[in-house]
Amino acid sequence: MRLAHFQSGMDIHPFFVFLGSAAALFGSWLEHAGPRKAGVLAASCWAGGLWLSAWGIYLHQLWLMWLGSGVIGGIGLGLGYILVFPVHPRHFMSEAELARERALAHERLEVSQKPADEEGIRPPPFIGPTP
Repeated sequence: MRLAHFQSGMDIHPFFVFLGSAAALFGSWLEHAGPRKAGVLAASCWAGGLWLSAWGIYLHQLWLMWLGSGVIGGIGLGLGYILVFPVHPRHFMSEAELARERALAHERLEVSQKPADEEGIRPPPFIGPTP
């Protein structure tokens, strides 16, 4: 059974639907469970979805490809996507480290937005690590 171009490209649509849905629905659970549990679940869903999708391609079953890449893989990537934003600073940094990182990011932004000097050369956007 050969898949039409339209059919084989349709697996990306449920992927983005489930990516957004997982990010919206599992956000509060992620903050409660912590980054390690959420990371393991995200990686398991992502890898399991890819494996199931590959199995569906091997068996020429379109619904397995949609289920693997679209649904399960989308949930895994949605969890992995929201994992770093609210959870990372709270679980892995102290208040002083978080304040220092934010100050460095602000300083890098200011340096990258300075006007060019007399020769027309802009400074690099990254200053480097601080001692």
